Amino acid sequence: MKTKLLEYLKQPSTWRGLIGIIAVFQASISPDSIDKIAIAAATLISLIEVIRDENKTKD
Repeated sequence: MKTKLLEYLKQPSTWRGLIGIIAVFQASISPDSIDKIAIAAATLISLIEVIRDENKTKD
């Protein structure tokens, strides 16, 4: 199970999903800060897309 979790954490889609879940959770706690939360989430997702290697071969 641990190895499967670690494999999921290597995938950009897992991180994008986690960021989305955290952003929605934060927005429900602090609706007044929704614009800042959305900007932070978009920034993190963009950063993931910039640094991921699309040419990396899958094992």
